[in-house]
Amino acid sequence: MNFLAHLYLAGENEDYIVGQVLADFLERGWQQRVSDGVLRGIRLHQQADLFTDQHECFRRSRARLPQHLRRYAGIVVDIFYDHLLATHWGRFHDAPLDRFAQSRYRILQGRTEEMTDRMRLVLPSMVEHDWLTSYRKVEGMERALAGVSRRLKRANPIAEAGAALSNDQEGFERDFLEFFPDLAAHISRLAKSTPAA
Repeated sequence: MNFLAHLYLAGENEDYIVGQVLADFLERGWQQRVSDGVLRGIRLHQQADLFTDQHECFRRSRARLPQHLRRYAGIVVDIFYDHLLATHWGRFHDAPLDRFAQSRYRILQGRTEEMTDRMRLVLPSMVEHDWLTSYRKVEGMERALAGVSRRLKRANPIAEAGAALSNDQEGFERDFLEFFPDLAAHISRLAKSTPAA
C-alpha cells in the first residue's frame, strides 16, 4: 500500500502515524532515533505490506496489468489502491479526507526529529503538494506514478501505468473493495495484540 493507506491503518496513534510513513524512508542508523512506539508503527507497515502481497485480491489486481507492467505490478497496484481509497474514502473513515490529511501533516511536521534525512527531505513536498488528497484525482495518481518512475534507476513504464486502471476500472475497484477491509481488520488485530511501549 502507499502513503494514504498506511496512514489510515495507523489510526489515531501518533507513533504509528510516524512509523507507518517512516518505514518507506529507512536508512543506516534509523533505529537509534526512534521510540518503541514508532518502531511498532514501522513493524505494522511491514506487516501490512506482507499481508497485501499475499492477498488473493492484490494478486488478481496485479494480473490485470498488461505484460509490460508486470515487473512493477506491486508498485503500480499500491498507487492504484491509494487512488481507490481516496475516491471511496467515505466508506472507510468518518472524517473528510481533507481534514484527515491536514491532521496527519501536522503530526508528521511535529515529529521531524525522529525521521531519517530522506523522510525530512520529502515531507515538505508531501505537505505543499498535498499528496494525500491528490490521490482522489486521476491526475494526482498519475503524478505519483511519475514520481516513482523517476526515482527508479533504470528506465521503466510506470509513469504511463494510469491507462491500465482506466481500462479495467471496475475490476480494480472490485478487488480493492474486497481487499481493504481484510487488511484493515488484520492490522487492527495486530495493533491490539502487542500495544506500543
